[in-house]
Amino acid sequence: MKIKDKFNFALITCLLLSALAFCIQALIWGLKEPYVFALPIFRDVREVPFADFWHVNYIVHENSPYYGDMASYPPLVLLFALIFVPFADYSKGYETAYTEGFWAEFSLYLFYLVFAFAFSLLLFRILEKKGFSLPSQIAIVVASFFTMGMVYNFERGNFILYALLPALVFYGYYDSEKPIVREISYLCLGISAGIKLYPALFALILLRKKEFFPFLRCVAYTVLALIVPFFFLDRGLANVNQFIRWLVSFAVWQANFGYNYSIANFLGILSSIFGGVPLEEVVTADYNLIAFVCLLLPLLCGLILDKPYKVFLAACVGMILFPNPSFYYSATFLILPLVGLLAERKKDAFDVLYGILFFLVLSPAYLGEVDAANSLYINQFVESFALIGMELLLIVDAAITVFRKRDRIPKHPIRLIKERLKLHIVAD
Repeated sequence: MKIKDKFNFALITCLLLSALAFCIQALIWGLKEPYVFALPIFRDVREVPFADFWHVNYIVHENSPYYGDMASYPPLVLLFALIFVPFADYSKGYETAYTEGFWAEFSLYLFYLVFAFAFSLLLFRILEKKGFSLPSQIAIVVASFFTMGMVYNFERGNFILYALLPALVFYGYYDSEKPIVREISYLCLGISAGIKLYPALFALILLRKKEFFPFLRCVAYTVLALIVPFFFLDRGLANVNQFIRWLVSFAVWQANFGYNYSIANFLGILSSIFGGVPLEEVVTADYNLIAFVCLLLPLLCGLILDKPYKVFLAACVGMILFPNPSFYYSATFLILPLVGLLAERKKDAFDVLYGILFFLVLSPAYLGEVDAANSLYINQFVESFALIGMELLLIVDAAITVFRKRDRIPKHPIRLIKERLKLHIVAD
């Protein structure tokens, strides 16, 4: 597929220009402050550069990951972190680990270089498989590295980057004609879910295709990826209860502006700007129900929509809007439906609308502040509206899809009885 497609050209160009603007802004702000991510949007996370990377390694160094408040990562992440722990001194805490010399920095560079190489290789292969030309492949790969979710996770050094890799394998090969390749893709989805849990939602595509046994195998692989690593940790399966308690407590409201993409944050932004209502008063039990609906509705839409990229988008929107495992973290996975949208050969009005919303969510360019005291930026305001727009568009799209298929939907029994009675009377 050549980049002659006007829609593809426009969307990729906009993303690349946004990436260029971000780089220029980062350079200007970096001259003011000696920090690689000096933009104000990173203000509340830049005290400890690449904090998530150092924090995971510190937990593993302490050798007690599931005691007290240290239970904050799935076990597979902790095993993965063992590769990087020996390179730095964590005896003083994770906040200063990045200052411990050459080998500490080497471990960080290794973390990023391995990811960047693997991600580029996988994405190039998938784009080639989908028929993109080499210039298109290069443009999409570069643009992907500068999507907002990716930039944020690079700043955090979060292991979700490594959950993206097996998820990418699943996306590219779940429909392969070779059974062994499909099975490997199912295994990869299980590994991805074992690292960050919510990529398991991508198995929705298998339910949509009514491939129930492959779906169950994905579930089995996910369970194995979550359970087996416990055997390699101190106390083994005794950690499971603590992990589950952490998991339940984690899926609750996070009452702040910051980087939260959830429906709570969206409502909080609206209330604070237009109603003057303090955010803590906005976050109530009523909105917990709304949050659950915001997770459930996209998934239901995913079971209806025809185009595969929309099913992946529905899973992404669900995991992003559901609090608390959302933020820019899970927005990283929007790269999957973005590639699917670009790969569509025939695009309709809905595809164009999705493309606009993709750009609004993924653009990394800094747009300014709304409320500096609460770390509220125009970016988050725009992105929150765009994500709500994605959910509404998915709902409308699904409703229209059902309407178009109405002739294939069984008629309501009462209506069917009435029609048959009418036919009987006419016959008499």
